[in-house]
Amino acid sequence: MEQLTGDDSKQFSEGAWRSLCERVATEANKGAGTCYELYLEMFSSAIERELKAIEPENVADALKILEEYDYRDSSQRLEDQEWNAEHGYCQHHLPFDCCPVGCGEG
Repeated sequence: MEQLTGDDSKQFSEGAWRSLCERVATEANKGAGTCYELYLEMFSSAIERELKAIEPENVADALKILEEYDYRDSSQRLEDQEWNAEHGYCQHHLPFDCCPVGCGEG
C-alpha cells in the first residue's frame, strides 16, 4: 500500500490518499462497466480495506475526501443489498432477468 502519511507517521497525507482513491475508483469503474451501483459496491469495498490502515485521528479527513467518490460504508451497502433482494435485483444491482452474469438463470 502507498504510504498515506507524511514525515511524521501520524500525519495524514491528503495527496497520497487522493491518489489511492483515484486508482481504486479507476479499477472499480473498469470492473463495473456502466452500472453505477456496482461501481459503488466495488469502490467502497476496496477502499474500506484501505481505511483500516489509517490512524483513527485521520479517518475523518479520509472520509471527507471519500464523499467525492460517493463512498458507501458497509452498513449502507448492506441496506442496498437488502433493498435489491426485496425488489428483484441481483447482487450486481440489475434485474435478475437482465444480468449478463446469469443471475436469473437459476
